[in-house]
Amino acid sequence: MIAMAKSCIGGFSLFNYVIDDQKGIEILRNNLCGETPIELFQEMKILQNLNQNATNKLISMVLSPHVADGEKLSKKQLQNLTKEFLKELEIDTNQSQFIAFMHTEKR
Repeated sequence: MIAMAKSCIGGFSLFNYVIDDQKGIEILRNNLCGETPIELFQEMKILQNLNQNATNKLISMVLSPHVADGEKLSKKQLQNLTKEFLKELEIDTNQSQFIAFMHTEKR
């Protein structure tokens, strides 16, 4: 499995790329109620703007299991994998805002 995370400025284009029905499906979200990329971006921006000390206020993460493993994982297993990765990064999965997608446009 390949896993990586990096902080980024997090503009609307990132949300627009990730949240696309043609590319994948949502598997998990927390503390978000928006449906469109712009709604989710604006919702996250409210909390991000409260932090005046950070420049890159969004974390972009990629979890990529081996193709053979990924094809066997259920939605529930993907959710658990996501939560475990967030916990390893010391991100509170009950309090933080996040949204996770499984991309299906590529193997």
